[in-house]
Amino acid sequence: MKEISKDYKKVPADIILSIVLSSVISAFWFVIYSYYRDTIYENLMQYTGWSPDSIYGGLWFLLILFTGAIMYNRKYYSQYVLMSRGYILIMLILSLYFGLRDWIISSPELLVSDNPYLKFSPYRPLYTVLLPLIWAIYISYHAYLDFARNRKPSQA
Repeated sequence: MKEISKDYKKVPADIILSIVLSSVISAFWFVIYSYYRDTIYENLMQYTGWSPDSIYGGLWFLLILFTGAIMYNRKYYSQYVLMSRGYILIMLILSLYFGLRDWIISSPELLVSDNPYLKFSPYRPLYTVLLPLIWAIYISYHAYLDFARNRKPSQA
């Protein structure tokens, strides 16, 4: 057990945070959709959109695979960290794109719609745009710090 906790210290904190955040979002929406679909899910859909965990659902699974590779492979450590952060950024940029598109094309009539599947809240961009944007900035910042720390001086 001591050895496993030592290996987890090698995994960057931003990747661990991404695993935790995406798995919490996925588990929350899985439970809500499975057991409380008629009550809670339909009321929250106006704030999150049709499938609130579509991007985050697969994110935690692949990140756990990348984390295993980071922990047990010392030779290609930096490549696995780079691939993990790249995968996170690609998925977050996709989520940001879908959130922006959803926000832009939603008509004002949807704000007062009685249909819970069509209703649009003015607070939806907080979940569909702001969350992936802040998350992507956080991951990019840590990727930049790694780049600046590992940059080799020019041979001039």
